[in-house]
Amino acid sequence: MASTNFNFTIRPTQLTSVFGPGAIYDNEEDSLIIMGLDYWETNISNDNFQIIAEELLLQQIKRNMKFFDNLESLVSVSTSKEDATIPVRSFPSWGVCPVCHKLKPGRKGSDTVSLYCDSTKCRDAKKNKDKKIPRTEPVRFVIACANGHLDEFPWYEWVHRNEKQRNACSKTQALLYLRDTGKSSSLKSKYVECTNCKAQDQTMPLSLAESGLLHIKFSESYPCTKSMPWLKDDAAQCNATMSGIFKGASNFYFPRNVRAVTIPPFSDEIAQWVVRKAKQIENAKRRGGNKLMVWLQGELDLYDEEKDQDGHTIDDYLDKIKKLDDFRQNNADTDIRSLEFNQLNSKDPTRSKEFVTKNIQVPASPQKQIGGITLVKKLRVVSAITGFTRISPFDFEQDSVEKRKSEDKVPSTRIAKIHSGQPRWLPVVENRGEGIFLSFKNSVLKNWATRPKVEERMKRLLTFQGKKTSAPKSMDDFPGYVFLHTMSHLMIKGMGKSSGYPTSSFEERIYSGKEMAGILIFTSASSRDGSLGGLVDLVTKPSYIETMIKNSISASSVCSTDPLCSTQEPEAQHNCVGASCHACSMLPETSCESQNNFLDRAAVYRTLTENIGLFGDR
Repeated sequence: MASTNFNFTIRPTQLTSVFGPGAIYDNEEDSLIIMGLDYWETNISNDNFQIIAEELLLQQIKRNMKFFDNLESLVSVSTSKEDATIPVRSFPSWGVCPVCHKLKPGRKGSDTVSLYCDSTKCRDAKKNKDKKIPRTEPVRFVIACANGHLDEFPWYEWVHRNEKQRNACSKTQALLYLRDTGKSSSLKSKYVECTNCKAQDQTMPLSLAESGLLHIKFSESYPCTKSMPWLKDDAAQCNATMSGIFKGASNFYFPRNVRAVTIPPFSDEIAQWVVRKAKQIENAKRRGGNKLMVWLQGELDLYDEEKDQDGHTIDDYLDKIKKLDDFRQNNADTDIRSLEFNQLNSKDPTRSKEFVTKNIQVPASPQKQIGGITLVKKLRVVSAITGFTRISPFDFEQDSVEKRKSEDKVPSTRIAKIHSGQPRWLPVVENRGEGIFLSFKNSVLKNWATRPKVEERMKRLLTFQGKKTSAPKSMDDFPGYVFLHTMSHLMIKGMGKSSGYPTSSFEERIYSGKEMAGILIFTSASSRDGSLGGLVDLVTKPSYIETMIKNSISASSVCSTDPLCSTQEPEAQHNCVGASCHACSMLPETSCESQNNFLDRAAVYRTLTENIGLFGDR
């Protein structure tokens, strides 16, 4: 997908993740900020993007999150036309000359004049030596607050930190330069100088400290400017303070994604069509009589006993409409993860267009703990971006088992908006693939979680959650979640070694709650055919599943960094984990749904210091 003013390409999956609205994309030509959904409206109305059917995800977002009450549809960026464009603008607007190092404001990618250095030194060099005037490069530093607001780095204020300097040298008079001492290649060697008044800052690291731009306004913290350059309107209020940040830093943009697995009764061809035509169907039903039948006949060009190309009759469509209506009525308040878990945990195999499962026998060894194993030969996962955070992640996509009351919807102050108002649609990406689902016996898990030593250890993890809201908030579900999450990571590590897939290609979905205890490990791709099919074929081998589970349990016992790993305690300012590190159970963050938090090998088996794991007495 390319913008109208710049020649660059962004993959569909990136538009709903690292390069979603409010993120910065650097290319050879400029530094660009991806604009909010307000600016996408023209492209959407021109049918450059396809509306997709994923009703459960749509309803979940509307039910659980603020600012989405008017949400009508989900739009697939993975099926967009090749010439579909994404609105962008240059940001930051400050540039620095690579030759003389002058800082210049007002650079715009659409205005070539603004891109070139205007210093006397560079222009004289062109006159005297017939050299080209150098093109400025976007500065690497911006300022942001914990509520997602973003603004230009205040270069003038940074170097003119006292009142005397500001009175002697106004913004129009200042000649700012980003200097380098040459002592090192790190930020410590950078400093800002005004050649007009000879003012200099101390060092750039001060601007990127946790305390933010502490020295700009005498001894006061730098208040948030409430700027949101990717949207049409700025924020009304914000009490946070701004901090300096690299625009390419890992904590610059944390997308807030919500996803769902397409399950029956929404996973067959007829259901997909019915969901896409929901508005027209509702209008026909409201008119009463046989208007729905008449509309269907005209829309499908089917009459009496005629069948469509897939062999479906009008009665099949009417029956599906009724079944979907009944499903909506019976599950209006049911959490989407509960619906997915019940379907994945079903003992009856399923075969539909987007969902194919097969149950296999549980190996004898871990039969006490494991309730069932399901091979998911075909699945569709739809992921939507609903916002983002900066500085620190808000949480992962962990939905409440209970329906949230309207006043208890996910708080929005930490989640930056991707639309100035209430969007009518959201961009999503659909991936298809395969996976394996393991359910654990809930009674066994609950009994284990109530052991005194388990409770004591898990309370330490729960206490050190700090501001992290990713996991269940009470001891009722927390131990089970830690076990399931850790077991999932250990299995992914093992499957990556034996399946041929890289570890980063796997994803997880944890089902933890009052009546849920399961993990779904899957791999997917954005193509219509999904993944290559090697994962399920591998798991169907008689001995593989038993070996995989046994190896995962054994891997929880020893880590190459022991005894350090086994003895570490959770820290509020770092990852909230027990016995866990990248050598044993942590994964690439693209694979983990909780940023590698809430992991503890002690919950699975025994470690050097603990013997409390669920499989400890196997």
